[in-house]
Amino acid sequence: TEIETVAVDNDKITKLIPVKANDVVPEFAITISEARQRTKMLQKFVKDMMIADVDYGIIKGCVKPSLLKPGAEKLCEIFGFSKQVEILNRIEDWDKGLFHYEVKVILTNKRSGVIEAEGIGCCNSREKKFKNQDSFSIVNTLLKMAKKRALVDAVLSATRSSGLFTQDIEEMNFNDEPQTPKS
Repeated sequence: TEIETVAVDNDKITKLIPVKANDVVPEFAITISEARQRTKMLQKFVKDMMIADVDYGIIKGCVKPSLLKPGAEKLCEIFGFSKQVEILNRIEDWDKGLFHYEVKVILTNKRSGVIEAEGIGCCNSREKKFKNQDSFSIVNTLLKMAKKRALVDAVLSATRSSGLFTQDIEEMNFNDEPQTPKS
């Protein structure tokens, strides 16, 4: 419902105007044709400009390739995103050797200044791949890994490329049979 104030003989009267259903249902920002064209452009960019095992990689047991940091950076460049990194949470327990970092990456459109996406990533010294290492020697690595995970998360959202790539390989159950990616 909208409110309209009208003046009648120097008195103000408030009149309620019912809102039509079409006024509140959002419309597409782009046409289906434009969406199709953007998807094809993204797929062509990935095929022509991104390099397997550099920009994305096939992880044993995964059907979809994983987006790697160099690929995320290429997508940021081609889409015109600037990155802002913020550490949301950190635990640095030097007595116990426990280090944990939670990072947020904000991607902003360089032309419009509009925030396109935010990504969250975390990493800690008790993760399986770091557990048997000297955690005091890998503090910087842990922080950079959290930053990288946040970047990839943000890029997948901002570029709408989750259909092409995955990031959540840690969550998957791996089997011994290698899988081939879908074309």
